[in-house]
Amino acid sequence: MAIPNDPIGYALGMRQMLPSERRKLESEISLAEAEREARPDCRVHLGCLVPAIVPTLVIGAAWAPWGWVVPIAATSWVAWRYISDFRRARRELARHIAEGESRARLLRADLSDGRVQVERVTAIRAARAWEKQGPRLDPTFFDLGDGRFYALRYIDIEPEPDDDLWPPRCMEVVTTVSSGERIGVRPMGERLSVVRALDESKIPLDLDFKSGDIFVGSWDSLEDDLMSAFFGVGA
Repeated sequence: MAIPNDPIGYALGMRQMLPSERRKLESEISLAEAEREARPDCRVHLGCLVPAIVPTLVIGAAWAPWGWVVPIAATSWVAWRYISDFRRARRELARHIAEGESRARLLRADLSDGRVQVERVTAIRAARAWEKQGPRLDPTFFDLGDGRFYALRYIDIEPEPDDDLWPPRCMEVVTTVSSGERIGVRPMGERLSVVRALDESKIPLDLDFKSGDIFVGSWDSLEDDLMSAFFGVGA
């Protein structure tokens, strides 16, 4: 389906992957498989027990038979801690392998499907929360000009855009159809001329939103609309 070239607003379309997008996905598969093959160190380091074992032998020999009680108890506690760490590391290892296998499987399905969903966002202005989080972690809210805003986190953008072009007036957000994996965000055209900072005294830093969320709001009351959309405050 062709994506209409609307002057302002939001459009959604679908197409086949470009060669560059296929390469990006293949690179992600390689990374996922590398993570799957990683093996955290799950060994119990017996050498760490030496500081507890040596006093046990010295004090026990000097104060036998009761001199053995405290050192043996201390050694047992240290051994229990390291065995617990070992078991926890084994669980983390199993989870790590499962996550790598699952991600690699999903990405291979995306590559086999070959289709991507393309969101074309064309905004008239944008608001950013940059004063406390820093310019490279800030969420940006694009005013679509029809009473809706498109939310995007800078940290989710790959490849990283040129600061001189961000936030852009127009951009394409590309995700896979099969799993919804974001392949990239491509700024198009010039930088927006109207950009303001959000009043962060009115909103928390941990706004619970995902890149790609669209919500209803007004430019003049955007902070209140964010609280309503993502926290239910004032709804």
